[in-house]
Amino acid sequence: MCSSDLERFLRYASVTRDEREAEGVPDPPLDTRPVTQAILDSGYRWEEKVVSTLLDGRVHLGEAEEGRELTERVIDQQTARDLLVSVEPGESIYQAELLAPDSFYERYALDRELVYWPACRPDLIECIAGEDGLPQLRVIDIKASPGVKLSHRIQATVYSLILEKLLEEWGADDRAVAPDAGIWLAEQPAPELFDLRV
Repeated sequence: MCSSDLERFLRYASVTRDEREAEGVPDPPLDTRPVTQAILDSGYRWEEKVVSTLLDGRVHLGEAEEGRELTERVIDQQTARDLLVSVEPGESIYQAELLAPDSFYERYALDRELVYWPACRPDLIECIAGEDGLPQLRVIDIKASPGVKLSHRIQATVYSLILEKLLEEWGADDRAVAPDAGIWLAEQPAPELFDLRV
């Protein structure tokens, strides 16, 4: 692959959905293989079971629109902020949209000319009571797989780091990010937790 092909690939891979048309970037081809679709469908069904059955009545969701799947119910950034600074232990938030603040880029020396971090949507952000009694926010990624992978842990860790910087920016000093995150594997009654410091 020559350098111009590599640059084009990186640009196409990093452009946001909203910017594609304005910048003349084509939509990526859909993977229509039956195996791929079956994997996606099992993931969607597992998310629905966790949210609708295992956590029934304890999850804040984005607005429902007729004909839209649960996985399309995203909580916009302002509503997510309102919920994250007020949610109480025992409650969870499904697909809150988080945008990495400037302090995240500064903390990890990320040059915005080279790196763009699109808004992320953790599957769940669970509020728990910390040892000091203050609320803690724990990121939980729902995966329809039989085991935890390193990539799962990395994803949940990055979401936690972004959330930590957002709470600092908002001045939400009455709560913190939990010292652990979780991966909720297929057909398990609870998420498998891991220490973020590891």
